[in-house]
Amino acid sequence: MFGITEPAIYGVTLRLKKPLICGCIAAGIGSAVASFFGSVYYVYAGLPGILTVVNAIGGESSRSFIGVLVGCAISIIGSLVLVQAVGFDDPVPAAEAPAEVPAAVTVPLAAQTAETVVASPMNGEIKPLSEVNDPTFSGGLLGQGVAILPSEGKLYAPFDGVASTVFDTKHALGLSSNTGVEMLIHVGLETVTLGGKHFRAKINTGDSFKRGDLLLEFDLAEIKKQFDTITPVLVTNMDEFSGLTTPRTSGKVKAGETIMTVQP
Repeated sequence: MFGITEPAIYGVTLRLKKPLICGCIAAGIGSAVASFFGSVYYVYAGLPGILTVVNAIGGESSRSFIGVLVGCAISIIGSLVLVQAVGFDDPVPAAEAPAEVPAAVTVPLAAQTAETVVASPMNGEIKPLSEVNDPTFSGGLLGQGVAILPSEGKLYAPFDGVASTVFDTKHALGLSSNTGVEMLIHVGLETVTLGGKHFRAKINTGDSFKRGDLLLEFDLAEIKKQFDTITPVLVTNMDEFSGLTTPRTSGKVKAGETIMTVQP
């Protein structure tokens, strides 16, 4: 609602799928209604959200601001109503998962008693998350970890595990280790807008892999022409572990070198 949408998209709606579709439908209707009022923003919005609707005040038409208010109300209320009507499948915690759930996808809680060593998924330069030019990542909203500025367009498995999510746009991977660590690797910033162009996934959702396996290839030279290629490597379920250590957060790094250790 206040403009930083990634936590809601990647952490909730995209993972649950149906809420994302409901949100898109309601937002489309709300935007269409706002357009009927001739609504415009007279000032650059920055992060578009509830706090910036006042940017629609100006000019000779009072209908602009009214249209934005009506459109926002339809988008928000419509999303809530549609989600309640359509529903969604709430993920079952591993401890309660039914017997028929494949073991390759569900990680037993007992596995979380082991320490997890995370290898660098890329060749490049390691950096602290604070240097990522996106508050969603640098502020730790999506998880803890490090960032890597890649020197080649290849992404390797940081541990033994399973691909929990391979995004359609191929710009990001959700991985689960055999010890219960959930990880998000997001190649570059705003690269979702490429729609999968310049990315070639080597795995599909649900596939198992071994540490060092090639998971993703991307055209680094082409992506660098438009986007910052710094790549956050995040542990997204740190609340289930006691701590995370990083041997270093600067200098050159090779794929396969230890960059993090997650304590049970």
